[in-house]
Amino acid sequence: MNIEMVGRALAERASWLLSFVLLCGCSRTPDASDLILVGIDTLRADHLSLYGYGRETSPNLDAFAQGGMVFERAYAGSSWTLPSMAMLWTGKTRAHNSGDLNGDPAGLAERLSFEGYETCGIVSNALLHPDKGWDRGFDEYHVYVPDGRSRANGWPAAEVVRRGVSWLDRRQERKPRFLFLFLFDPHDPYRPAVPGRFPAYDTPERFEAFQRALPAERQALFSKDVYAGIEQRHALYDAEIAEADAALGDLFGYLERSGRDQRTNVVFFSDHGEGLWQRAKLRGENDKSFAFFPELYFDHGVMLHEEQVRVPLVLSGPGVPEGVRVSTPVATVDVVPTLIQLLGLDAVGDVSGLDLLDGEALGQRRELLSFSSRGASVLMDGRYRLHVPRSYRVKEHQAEPELYDLESDPLEIEPIDEPQILARGLERLTDWSRTEARNANSKPIDTAERARLIALGYLNGEADR
Repeated sequence: MNIEMVGRALAERASWLLSFVLLCGCSRTPDASDLILVGIDTLRADHLSLYGYGRETSPNLDAFAQGGMVFERAYAGSSWTLPSMAMLWTGKTRAHNSGDLNGDPAGLAERLSFEGYETCGIVSNALLHPDKGWDRGFDEYHVYVPDGRSRANGWPAAEVVRRGVSWLDRRQERKPRFLFLFLFDPHDPYRPAVPGRFPAYDTPERFEAFQRALPAERQALFSKDVYAGIEQRHALYDAEIAEADAALGDLFGYLERSGRDQRTNVVFFSDHGEGLWQRAKLRGENDKSFAFFPELYFDHGVMLHEEQVRVPLVLSGPGVPEGVRVSTPVATVDVVPTLIQLLGLDAVGDVSGLDLLDGEALGQRRELLSFSSRGASVLMDGRYRLHVPRSYRVKEHQAEPELYDLESDPLEIEPIDEPQILARGLERLTDWSRTEARNANSKPIDTAERARLIALGYLNGEADR
């Protein structure tokens, strides 16, 4: 059994914005809150102290989140940046890898610009490039450009925040403002300013957990030296998270000192998580020179398990309840519909997401969908997740669907055999993929985008895949 995510050309939909203008009349300046949207690339929720991690990686975010809503189970629509961010930005799911917004309806920045907001984007990931429409609706849009000499790191988190605060500080008070900050830390390669911030873990239990992730016949390859190297890299990953959190502390401190915190809505999220060697590499995947121990999977964009798609999500500001933690599964595709409601704007356009402040609607949603170039997954009733490979993986690598019960197996280690649940998931994914194929706007990557992907480490054909 398999599911094929077929991309077909989408008719140009830029006329949506024109229809919106004709419907609503001329632009207006709303009596609305400022908005800051803060994204961090490649950040797993389970490596934040905000979500119970053993290291204090996010003290500033922990404190800030006490004044808002923390979503315990938020899921990205994909496990790599371009499709995940495109889904968040438009509020619509998609079943293709393109991050090109030029053929899409108006995204968040365009919508807010039309409503009278001043807009600025400071983006440390080169993939969110203006030639793909990511600057649409921004008065200012600044994106990091790799020099091509080494694997890209982007601007440090502190630099992204410094630029954003500078923009806020020089803006006039007569208009509401929208600031989009996208931090690259902790995307690999891990090069924290303070590498020894956290000592490496070293426990028999963790050693055995990594070793068990390998097939039985290959477990002898997992040595103490391999384990030590993995734990050292975990510590570096966590150190980069802590440095990003320190930068967030500068942002939150500025908002408080300036009094802007009382009139600013803040959304904090990640675009996807990261595979940190806790499961075997997929059959047929290329080894990567920077993977350290390629028998175990290190990366993102391929799998859709918890560590890849469960991300942090925090919402705070005027109209948002304080000190609330929400356990109902939600999606990052819910962010834009929520902001439209929260800022008092008219709901226009076809969106897939729900209002994060509407607990009743969230509780009635039965499924959450995610997509990667290797397949798709569906989370059913907040409990069962089905992973379905694309047909080429079935044919070339004998891949099969896998069903997990997150209630008894939250790390998705042992697939279960429940034919009825599997059949329901397959039916849902098939229906979804057919719908998405009719609405697809997938385009082949061009030379410039391929170069940016390679600079970020998508080597050995990964960029084209």
